[in-house]
Amino acid sequence: MPPTRLLAALLLVVLSAAAAVRAQAPPALVAESVYPRHAVRARSTVINVAVISPDPVASAEVVPASGVTVSRITGDTSATVQNVGWWEVSLNVAADAAPGERTLVLTTSRGQVARAPIVVATHAPV
Repeated sequence: MPPTRLLAALLLVVLSAAAAVRAQAPPALVAESVYPRHAVRARSTVINVAVISPDPVASAEVVPASGVTVSRITGDTSATVQNVGWWEVSLNVAADAAPGERTLVLTTSRGQVARAPIVVATHAPV
């Protein structure tokens, strides 16, 4: 193979690999601590979440969302220790929300996502 063709083929491989890396989604974040891990029907619950990221949480949602809404997100990363941001996510759970497992999904301003399992309970744990 002539040197120019070899160089062109090598350049094409490198550019393709660089484009593939750039097209990938941002890496997932870790929800280091989640407390409590449950929300009770017909109540508001504040879930405390520690996310390993210096970026602020821009949005939160519960999946599946049926009967559960996020009413507020508070917290910041200004006093982070070891890149951990502490967030309070307020959830409103309807009285008729189906009990069971859900996922709390937090998204940062850069599009990175942290997921944490939570449960919609029929009664408050004792």
